[in-house]
Amino acid sequence: GPRLLRMAVIARPTKHDKRLEIRLVKGTDLIVCDRDGFSDPYVRFTLGSESVKSNVAHKNLNPVWNQLLSLPKTNDNTLLIDVFDRDRLNHDDEMGSAKVDLTHLFQSHPVEMWINLDRVRSGKIKIVLEAINFGKKEEERVTSPTFGINL
Repeated sequence: GPRLLRMAVIARPTKHDKRLEIRLVKGTDLIVCDRDGFSDPYVRFTLGSESVKSNVAHKNLNPVWNQLLSLPKTNDNTLLIDVFDRDRLNHDDEMGSAKVDLTHLFQSHPVEMWINLDRVRSGKIKIVLEAINFGKKEEERVTSPTFGINL
């Protein structure tokens, strides 16, 4: 079952693997998808061909997930974010989407951001992104070529 798979993933040496750590903190003002006036939102993060899904927050338009997720870093620098309403009977309804450019991330420097969801009336999610073994180095912040001094 899935438990064996998870153990296999942990057993892999991940010290030098490039990965994007995502803390999905919470959502606010998400749209109503269900007749009872609620939604059962979850978030899917996609980077290249890999994607991960969060837990489902049942009957909640202002969910607090506080969930840590991780994606292997490929050559792709655009993180795709899709929010869905879990629907047991029909297809899961879309609750908005967004894209985040990862080229601005500094290595091992967590960045907190509020993401406004597109294609919906309202809704945003708060995430923290951290570039592990990729991204700009801290030195680049200090010695930007624009501020180079010619002696």
